[in-house]
Amino acid sequence: MLGRTHLVFGLFLSTFFTSPLAWLFVLFGSLVPDIDSSTSILGRKARIIGKTFEHRGFFHSLFFLIPSSLIIYGFSPLLSLSFTIGVGGHLLLDMLTKQGIRIYPFKKKISGTVRVGSFQESIFFLLFLFLFLFRLWL
Repeated sequence: MLGRTHLVFGLFLSTFFTSPLAWLFVLFGSLVPDIDSSTSILGRKARIIGKTFEHRGFFHSLFFLIPSSLIIYGFSPLLSLSFTIGVGGHLLLDMLTKQGIRIYPFKKKISGTVRVGSFQESIFFLLFLFLFLFRLWL
């Protein structure tokens, strides 16, 4: 999925938390797996990571999610949960795409039918935008 779709899904997920700092960790978590792509929102800021790691590899895996969440947990269980939900949401959305995600380090892949940047993805974007705004309105 595109960064905007991950971001709006993260915004929707953040509405289940009351702490503004937790919102930021959900949003950061929803974008961080794509840091290994030099064209992503965060990847443009850390190009060296995109040159070092394969896209949809390590950062789209439990080998990244678990240790990073545990490190954050040492500072704050709430922020760790927020970050984990953001990253998990990102991985879930990417599993819905034709490219899918690989069960790193194995070759097994989980993939769906949505093409990145397609009309289908635009529907997801609009749905999560509506759900985010609806949650804010409640």
